[in-house]
Amino acid sequence: MQSIDQIAMDENGWIVTKAAYFEVLGEIHAAQGEPERAEQDFMSSLKISDELGLILGRANLFLRLGCLLYRDTESDIYDHAEQMLQTATSIYESIGARTGVAMCCRELGEMHLKLGHLSEAGDYLQSAMPLDSLEVPLNSVLLSNSLGNLYYLLGSYDEAQNQLNSAIEISSRIPYPLGHGEAFFCLGKVHRERGELQDALHCFRQAITKFRQAEDPLKADSVGSEMEKLIESLRAEEGYNSPVSTEGSMHSARSRLSSEASDDEASDDDGDHSEDNEQDVRARGDGEGANSVAESERSSTGEDAAGRVYRSE
Repeated sequence: MQSIDQIAMDENGWIVTKAAYFEVLGEIHAAQGEPERAEQDFMSSLKISDELGLILGRANLFLRLGCLLYRDTESDIYDHAEQMLQTATSIYESIGARTGVAMCCRELGEMHLKLGHLSEAGDYLQSAMPLDSLEVPLNSVLLSNSLGNLYYLLGSYDEAQNQLNSAIEISSRIPYPLGHGEAFFCLGKVHRERGELQDALHCFRQAITKFRQAEDPLKADSVGSEMEKLIESLRAEEGYNSPVSTEGSMHSARSRLSSEASDDEASDDDGDHSEDNEQDVRARGDGEGANSVAESERSSTGEDAAGRVYRSE
């Protein structure tokens, strides 16, 4: 990796570049599953941004830190994470950065979903809706998926399906296979709860295809586990003659379906359209771990390719 000294141009540019350097380094460490090192890098960048009065930079870093803290599966300092996200929200509001505010509200909603606080999650996600804009389609996919998951957990399956169909439609145009897969996975669970098992199977197969395109084998395996349970239910149905019912074991059935999924054309939940040549897009910060990001279309306020919120003059 290039040293900090090598990227310095002049005294003032050096300080600004150094702040950006630490922020990017933090993003790398977060993506590599090193939250402690990522936090140190973000704090170093935040200190420099404070010294220079970089308002937008400070908001971006508080957002990064808040996401890092609540997504760390070994951390239980959610109060601190919420404080970071609330601080970022206040800064974004002070400069009129609507996209930044929407992102913070969505992340706060996701954090409360993780904690099982569905009412609080709903409040934050609903707050993000009027601030969301299709000018930043990646954010719209993330928000629709979050709302779809919330409605699924609440048992409001019609509302869940509407949100997830929206995520599927938008993510097919970006393209954004990770978000596409998340939408299909949750939609499959919605169909399963309704007893629409064949539709659920179709969605699970599509989800596996998308997660493979996004190079996320863990999520693909998670869908495979749900598929096993679904196959058992399908086998129990009288007259079910799918080829998977003739396999000798559940493992072979899962392998067969997973293999078939990789050959499927990507489609929406009705199978009305395909997406050819879909490109892999890394979404920032999901660790639901730190994840993958698409370069969003520019607006007065939006995200750049690195996931940083910007505001045009």
